Amino acid sequence: YEYSLSVLLKSWGITPDFVIGYSLGEYVAACVSGMFTLETAFDILIERGRLINTLNSGGMLGVPLSLKAVRPYFTNGINVAINNGESIVVSGKQKHLKIFKEVLRHSGIDTIEINNLYALHSSEMQPILSDFEEILLKHNLQKPTIPMISGVKGTWNDLEDISTDYWIKHLSETIEFHK
Repeated sequence: YEYSLSVLLKSWGITPDFVIGYSLGEYVAACVSGMFTLETAFDILIERGRLINTLNSGGMLGVPLSLKAVRPYFTNGINVAINNGESIVVSGKQKHLKIFKEVLRHSGIDTIEINNLYALHSSEMQPILSDFEEILLKHNLQKPTIPMISGVKGTWNDLEDISTDYWIKHLSETIEFHK
């Protein structure tokens, strides 16, 4: 939908000054920016999904508080997947998320179940990173023609963001969207 909307707007002569994408939407932003084609994005995402499906299940929880406010409640196995500033998304194995959710509940803090079977943007992705890198290396990533803000760093992208290392970090590290 996002990509189709960008194509429609472009057909009307409307082009963005810059792009940004949230989590999976960063792949759409990369397509719109010219970093890679839609076909390349499909290939990468299909293979990424196939690799993720080989992992043990996990999950993600939204917490409507800042990282600073939630950090004292962290338990083993919890990763900060996305830092939105005033809210965060955590990920981990289901058993760790269940404990964390209970700790928060006992402190009067609600969480939001995210419909996801895996602990994305976390160290739980480690077992598939070398295979994911091989998939990325099959594609020729280009320097964007439209500036793009990096979700991983929360700053303007640079030449490093065109590398396979960037997309590996995107899968396995915290997204710093708040920046």
